[in-house]
Amino acid sequence: MNQLELEKKKKIAQHKRKWANNNKEKRQESCQKYCETHKAKRKESIKRWNDNNRPKRRETLSKWREQDKRRSIAHSRVNKKLKEKRPDKCYICNKEHDFIHGHHQDYNEPLKVIWCCPVCHKNLHKVA
Repeated sequence: MNQLELEKKKKIAQHKRKWANNNKEKRQESCQKYCETHKAKRKESIKRWNDNNRPKRRETLSKWREQDKRRSIAHSRVNKKLKEKRPDKCYICNKEHDFIHGHHQDYNEPLKVIWCCPVCHKNLHKVA
């Protein structure tokens, strides 16, 4: 790839970043729509990344667990209790999703969880 092509790629990437920063809601809707229409492809992509990046994933998880032990304990208790009975609807927006997150308001009550989609979960953390 020559210098001219590299410069062109950089300009395009800058433009995309600028657009994404100025149009966060549109980008969020677009990402959500993509996730809904490409569920199997996303699952496979995530699995492939995890398989190819085991040491990095292990290190990230280990750091996350060390940051707040109560959070880690709460998550493991919920996962043990649930097994495969995880809900498929978001408690906040009431839409069905493949990737439902469990949000703990208080880690001292590990089984008290709000089930929400990734978008609503992110918004909950913005409010908190």
